[in-house]
Amino acid sequence: MGILKFSILFNIRAVKGIFLFTVFLFFTQVQVHAGIKETLSKKYPDCSFVEKSKFLTDNEFETIKSKYPTRNIRRFYSFYKRECKNKISYDFIFTDTVRTKNQVLHVHIVKNNIESLAIVKFEEPSEYKVKKSWLSRFKSQRPDSIDIVSGATLSSNSTKFLVWLSLYLQKDIL
Repeated sequence: MGILKFSILFNIRAVKGIFLFTVFLFFTQVQVHAGIKETLSKKYPDCSFVEKSKFLTDNEFETIKSKYPTRNIRRFYSFYKRECKNKISYDFIFTDTVRTKNQVLHVHIVKNNIESLAIVKFEEPSEYKVKKSWLSRFKSQRPDSIDIVSGATLSSNSTKFLVWLSLYLQKDIL
């Protein structure tokens, strides 16, 4: 009988621990997301940032899904409207799975053009990360016209998708 009581007590504590861990993860994710605006504000102190969002219609969702059938397309996206000295631009910080792990990309768009593009976080092995020189092509070319990088095919495809998605969403909000 003592083993049974111990087993039940252990299971209750384990469930309670899992619940507390889940709550911890939720609040950690909220804090990380909330930190994006603060990080942008620190990096660009003379600018103001307003969080915006876009819920895709069925047609928009199907358009993106047909163009990028292997990507994880969501229905809802958040981004930031940046205003600096009465000039408006948009910041997109998106995450995509490259192979089995994620990359986080920051795309800054001004008047339908890529102003800057940076890989904020790359969890795959570093040899799969695309070079800055390749990223610079997006300033003068559209994502569909840029060739993928041999040896970093999955990273290239992920980056092209995130840049294309940012441009797609930015055109819709103007």
